Formats: sequence, structure tokens, C-alpha cells
Amino acid sequence: MKRRIYFLLITFLSFSNLLFAFSPDSLIVGTGNDWYTLGLGVNLDDGLSFGGQLQATEKNLQLNAAIWAITDKVENLKRYDLGKADISYALHSSYQGFLVSAKPKLGFLAVGNFGLATIQNTFHTWIGRDRLFLDYETPYSLLYATIGSDFTLSRRLGIIETGVKGTYDKVIGWETNRSATFFISLGSVLTIQAGYLSVVNQFTGWETHNKLSESYTGPILAYRFDGGLFQTDWIYHGSGQTSYGTLGLDVMQFFAPKTYKETDFTFSSGFLYDTLGQQNRLFSLSFHGVVFEIKHMNGPMFNAFDQQDKRITIASYMVGYSRECTDTGFVRPYGKFLAGIQRYNLNENYTDTKIEELRPTLGIESGLLIAPEGTWVTGNNSYRLNLVLSLQYVFKTEAIQAIDADFAAHAENWILMAGFALEIDHDL
Repeated sequence: MKRRIYFLLITFLSFSNLLFAFSPDSLIVGTGNDWYTLGLGVNLDDGLSFGGQLQATEKNLQLNAAIWAITDKVENLKRYDLGKADISYALHSSYQGFLVSAKPKLGFLAVGNFGLATIQNTFHTWIGRDRLFLDYETPYSLLYATIGSDFTLSRRLGIIETGVKGTYDKVIGWETNRSATFFISLGSVLTIQAGYLSVVNQFTGWETHNKLSESYTGPILAYRFDGGLFQTDWIYHGSGQTSYGTLGLDVMQFFAPKTYKETDFTFSSGFLYDTLGQQNRLFSLSFHGVVFEIKHMNGPMFNAFDQQDKRITIASYMVGYSRECTDTGFVRPYGKFLAGIQRYNLNENYTDTKIEELRPTLGIESGLLIAPEGTWVTGNNSYRLNLVLSLQYVFKTEAIQAIDADFAAHAENWILMAGFALEIDHDL
């Protein structure tokens, strides 16, 4: 245990010294978890389970550090922790209207027991989840050198940038990752990617590692959102049907000049709670009133909490229109009308899919936006708190209710939810 503490302390101090060696334009501290799924795939709270990250950027120079917990509670009943740090430098050029960039990087990866099992079980106890007792793959810390680069070829059309991106990351003696994706970006605010990832093992002695690599090899879908003060990203692995999302805070935004003037685009993220107390995550994009919105929840059912190997994923994917009352002072009511599809998934024993259904749905939403646009600003972003009340109707759910008695409470026609969200208005 002392060796692990010394190793992490030395790593932290080394990275801290690098941070003090330059003045970052951006300093992001964040955390990640596999429960952020956007309603895709299944969430077993396994594989890449949770982690933390630190990223510092000054112009073209970037320092990254992250730590992750890897578990396999279904087949191999083992776990291990990963710690990674690297330094990269972005190189940019242009050719006949195309933007060309490369981002070489160098660093190290540490593998072993860094105490994340204790953190996970402490958190699970706090939120009432089952604790997870798995042996670590090794009592030792393994260290590997990493080398790689990102490559991008793109073209800008106004505030839209489209292109292709390739990545090559080699952890010498551990694994090699290669990816090729197509991406589209809205300014520097939102980037959406789709493509293919290949993970090839060099270290094949642990079945937990082999299983994770196999589940990651295949099609991927991802997004990255730069909300100034708040940063999020998410990736979905199609082969393993798993996701991982992060939320970060860029502390340097507190010192950034305020350039926001008007709203071109709005991103919303928050939490809604249904009548059973089940938490739904809200993801919403809005362009001058036209809205695309996702609500999703996953995990054990609150009405059957003693059966935590029965895990649900329920999500709505909807488009609609939102209208805000702008002449009511500091607190502004709004209304929203939505239509789309609802997904129902029930997984038992971590391996058996009992329900997988889609249904049409309609929804209305109303609430209160606290403060006019431009009241709370950092950089080119304006922030507002949104108090939300949502009512949704899902068609023809009776057949779904008949499949499982516990799940039936989550598949009723009417869904009432209330909660809050953070609205981030962007001046592009």
C-alpha cells in the first residue's frame, strides 16, 4: 500500500511541477462514469466504470492526466486501475483551403491497485448500491511508456467545420489503439464524431484486459462539448454497447474576458426525477427555438432495489419547439412541445436482455428560467438555471408492462418528471 501511495504522490508532484512551469489558458478538472449513456446500449456498471481527469492547455501545448477503474464482475471477477499522463503539442497548417493538423504526444501508463475499489465501494454505500468485492489482477504496479499522435484533415464552412480524424496511441508492451472518424464541429463549442476504433493487446495475460479490448474494438460514436466553464464529453462503443462520459470544470474561465453578446446556440444538461424517484439525465440542443432532446436513465430499479442485477435503460429521443417569455423580468417562464420515440430495455443477470422495445411518444415541458440571458457570463457563454416540469405520453406500453411486474411501473403511458437543468447559451 505504501508503494502505491508513494507512486501516486510522485506522479502528482511531477505533473504539478509541469503545470507551474507554464501559464495555462485552460485548466480542466473532471470526473467520469459509465452511467452517462445517452440511453444507448446497456449499463452494467462494469468494464470502464469511473475515473477522474486533469487537463492543462497553453496555446498548442497540452498536459493530460487521468485515472480509471476497470472491473469485470460478470465473468472473470477481477479488477485493476489505470493511471495515465502525457504531454502533447499541436501542429497546424493549411493546404488549398484544407486545415491540416497533427498532435504528437508522449507519456506513461501505470497499471495496478491505486485504491479505486475503496472509493467505489464508499460511494456505492453512500447511494445505496451493492458494494463490489473483486480481487485485483496484481498486487504490483506496472509502468509502460506511451507514444502516439492525432491527425486531422478538415475544411471550414462559416462556423461549421467538417473533416476526418485519425489517432494512433501505443502503450509499449500493453496495447495499441488506432481510430478513424468523421467529425462535424459547430465552432469550438460542439464536436460530434463517428467512426471505428481498433484495440490490439500486447499484454494478454489478464482476461479482464482482453475482454475490455474486445468490447472497445468496433464502431464508435462520440461528442465533445466546450461550455466554457463546463466541459463534457461522451463516447459509445457499439461492439460492447457501453458508454463513458465525463464532466469537467475549467477553472481558468473565471478569469476569461467576457465576450458574450447574443445567443446563437443553447446546450442544456440536468437531472429530472419521476414519481418513483428514479433519476433521468437531460441532454438538449437548441437552435433559435428548435430543440433536440434526450432524457435517459439506467441502473437498478428503485421499486426493486433488492434485485440490483436487474438493470434498466429507458430513454426518449425527441425533437420539438421551445418558446420563452422575455417580458417577465428576472424569472422567465417557457413552454416546449416535443415528439419522438421512447426506448425500453431490461437486462437481467448482467447478460440476458428481457425487454428491448421502442414506442412513439409526445411530450410537453414547462418551467422557469432564472435570469435573462447575459446575467451570468464567462467568456462567450451565458449560464442560467432552469426549473423543469415535464409530462410525457408513450403509446401502447401495455404489452411491455405485462412482461415484468417490477418493470411495469417504469412503462406506464404517462410519465411525470420534475427537476433542474443548467442552460448554457453560446455566442458563436
